[in-house]
Amino acid sequence: MQHANRPSCGSWRRAYALAITMIVLVVVGILTAVMLDRQSQTTLAVSRQLDQYQEHHGKKGLAEVVEAYLLMLQNVSMAGLIEEDPHLFDLELADRSIVSVRFEHAQGRALAYPNKLDTRVRDKAERVLMHLRELVGPERLDRLTRVDGPMAIDAQSADEAVIRAAARAATQDMELGDRLADELLRARADHELTRADVGRIATRLELSTEQRRDATELFTVLPAIWGVRVELRTPRFGNEPERLVSAYEGLVQIGTSRARRTGRGNVFLSFEPIDLAEQATGATSDRGLRRREGE
Repeated sequence: MQHANRPSCGSWRRAYALAITMIVLVVVGILTAVMLDRQSQTTLAVSRQLDQYQEHHGKKGLAEVVEAYLLMLQNVSMAGLIEEDPHLFDLELADRSIVSVRFEHAQGRALAYPNKLDTRVRDKAERVLMHLRELVGPERLDRLTRVDGPMAIDAQSADEAVIRAAARAATQDMELGDRLADELLRARADHELTRADVGRIATRLELSTEQRRDATELFTVLPAIWGVRVELRTPRFGNEPERLVSAYEGLVQIGTSRARRTGRGNVFLSFEPIDLAEQATGATSDRGLRRREGE
């Protein structure tokens, strides 16, 4: 009777084969999943490399377009041009996309990273930042600083807080510095500032030789640093409006005389893509003007 209840050899073989088959299927499934995952990662890596390649060459192409345009402005005052219309030009691409280029004053911002400067002038730029931080706080400080360019601040276009911070740094005297700032602000409201204006104000306030020298180094009326924003928009189709698809912001350095404007290359101090999603939320967008140190 006991022998009659035992499974036959054929039943054992079938059960064993089924178990082996299940194990093989599981192993094959795992290997397939791993291979698909690796293939997906490889595809993503290739896609990222292609995006980076296109981004690099697209950015370089846009920069060359802006440089070529600037070479045509040999005898044109950038300040006067921006005053007339900061939207300098549009360019229609082969697919009818529109590249729009705008310029703005940038040397009215204080230099954000004085450690890039020569030790002889570094302390002056650090004093400007210290006074500016005291005047506006850390939140507004980012909007009033730039990452590159010379220490000198454009007295004609700078925010009042930047003028006041630089004046206090030049005189190392809060009361005298505020008087210097007030005189500069009053003069520029009346007419376009000249170097002679700065000298006359310094004389009228009886600045010392050192204070006059520092004021001359900290203020300029001939800016060479300008902000640029380049936007790429889709073409219009029927009733569909243009749509902003990408944007770049940066700083360009342009000589103040014709002799320094000739020649291509190295016009851009910085030129970076903008995160449009971040910009839509109201966050700071101009990376080109205010990159974080070490980027």
